[in-house]
Amino acid sequence: MKLDDAISQVRDECDNYIQTVQALKALANELLWDEGKERLVINGKVYFGRKMDTSHSNRISPDAQVTPDLLVLRSENESYVVEAKLALSKDPAKRKDKLIEIQKYDDNFYGWDGSKGYVASHDIILLVRFFHGVNVRDQIAQLKTDKKMKFERNFAIVTFHRVEETQTWMSLELLDGILKPKEKQDKLIRRDKPISLELLVSNPQFGHVQLYDARPPAPLLMHQIHETILATLPSEDNLLLMETGKVEREVDTGELREMLSESFGPRNGDDRTPDIPKRAWVRDAMVLFVKLGWSKHEEKSKYVYEVRQRRNPLDQFVKLCAREVSKTVEMKAKMLAKEKEKYPLFQKIIEKEKP
Repeated sequence: MKLDDAISQVRDECDNYIQTVQALKALANELLWDEGKERLVINGKVYFGRKMDTSHSNRISPDAQVTPDLLVLRSENESYVVEAKLALSKDPAKRKDKLIEIQKYDDNFYGWDGSKGYVASHDIILLVRFFHGVNVRDQIAQLKTDKKMKFERNFAIVTFHRVEETQTWMSLELLDGILKPKEKQDKLIRRDKPISLELLVSNPQFGHVQLYDARPPAPLLMHQIHETILATLPSEDNLLLMETGKVEREVDTGELREMLSESFGPRNGDDRTPDIPKRAWVRDAMVLFVKLGWSKHEEKSKYVYEVRQRRNPLDQFVKLCAREVSKTVEMKAKMLAKEKEKYPLFQKIIEKEKP
């Protein structure tokens, strides 16, 4: 893979992740919006990646713990479980298992906020990018016809796409299915009003969220780490940075994870709140900083990070990760060529099974 192609791929992955987080926040805002009173419903709650316990009768994951991308509690009788599919293959055969797995959310979960831990019922929403919508809808319809998929609760497919004008908006559309209340369903079918991203930033519950349960592309997390370290420099280090142009800061991946979680992750503050970002994500990002020459590994979880006033750090992170992608693709291509050379009679099978 050429470096320019790899850079383009990594940038697309970053943009897709950002858009998905924005779409989850836009949908949360929409589900909590009271059209009659023109404000968010009082006591409505939003959770990203909350840990929920499944029942013994769950068709996919019985007696287990699942983490839906988004939970929205609008009222005692109106709640929602949302799963966002960031990247879906164009190949229906490769999409199939991911779609069938969504049935694990068709269950009487324990873990809702409140003394009882249960709600009467919930609607299930699959959130997908606009250009995936029709194909996903048609495939799910076929899976239902083939009796490989069914839902006892309301199930809906909502698509999203970002609209760039003088402002940036997120447009949501109910492509298929049923949602409560009926007014909300009708509004999403009509796509009445795109949601301004500026409005989402000001939401006190989730305006700060930039990470959800899916692992972010490395450049995004690296950028958040860089910004977090800059923002938390002691005053004396800031003075040194201004005077000398650089300063070293010792960081611990565990402590860094906590700071990132407070700034960019969900922070509902109970034992069902997921650790986002996960410590392994932060550790892997610090390894990339070492490769970039911005950090040194001291011992175990300790790193020394060299802080500088740098131009376009995100661009540098993207290029580093693109080089890593190029190396991986090149290495896999060489391994495939060796396998084909070693087993010439099985070239078609090897080609078919390549990753």
